[in-house]
Amino acid sequence: MNVVGQKRKLRAIAVLFVLPLLPALILQGCAGTSSTTSYLAQAGKDGNIYLADRSSLGGYSSSSNNVIQEISGQIPGGIWGSPTYWNGSIYYGAAQDGSSSSDPLRAFSFNAGSSGHIFITPTSHSATIFGFSGPTSPISASGTTNGIVWALDNSLGNSPCPSSCQVVYAYDATNLATLLYDSTQASGNRDQDGGAVKFTVPTVANGKLYVGGKNTLTVYGLLP
Repeated sequence: MNVVGQKRKLRAIAVLFVLPLLPALILQGCAGTSSTTSYLAQAGKDGNIYLADRSSLGGYSSSSNNVIQEISGQIPGGIWGSPTYWNGSIYYGAAQDGSSSSDPLRAFSFNAGSSGHIFITPTSHSATIFGFSGPTSPISASGTTNGIVWALDNSLGNSPCPSSCQVVYAYDATNLATLLYDSTQASGNRDQDGGAVKFTVPTVANGKLYVGGKNTLTVYGLLP
C-alpha cells in the first residue's frame, strides 16, 4: 500500500481504553460462552491486565474502560514488554521500574471451559524473581505438547560480562514452578552468554535459541 498516496483515506478505526500500555497480544478467535470473539490481551506499566474485543475496542470513556475484562493487582511490577501465549495460557513477565528483584514470571489460564475470560489469578509462577525490564518469553513446543517457556534475566544491565551477564531460563510451559534449565548450571561458565541488555527478547528457530547480548550473539542448542 502506498501510504503517502493514500494518506487521506487513513483514519483511526478504533480507540483503546487507557494509555500506559505496551505491545498487545493478538489471540486467535475462540468460542466463548455465546459467540466467537477476536481477542486482544494487553497490560501496562500500571500492572493491570486488559482483555478486549479487537473488532470493538470500546472507544474512549472518561469514566470506565469498556473492555471484556480488567484484572488488577496480579502483576504489581507492571509490564515493560509483551505477554506471550501457548495452548490456553498467557505468560506475563512483570518487573518494577529500576528494581533488580521484582516479580516472578506468571502464567494465566485463558478461555478455560470456553469462558472467554482470563482466570483472575496465576495458574503457576516461576521461583525466579526477575528485575527490570522483565522478560518477554517466547515458547517452543511440538504443537500442543512439550512446551518450553524461555526467559531472559537482564536486570544486571549496563556493564559487560562476566560482572553483569544475562541469564537464560527454560521453564515447563504447563507449570512455571518447574525449571528445566538455566545458563548458570554448567560448570566452568560453559553456557555463559553476553552482557545483559534490557528489553532483549530471545528468538527460537530450527531447534535453537538465539540470544542477543552486549556485543554478542549466543546460540543455544542440544549437545551432540
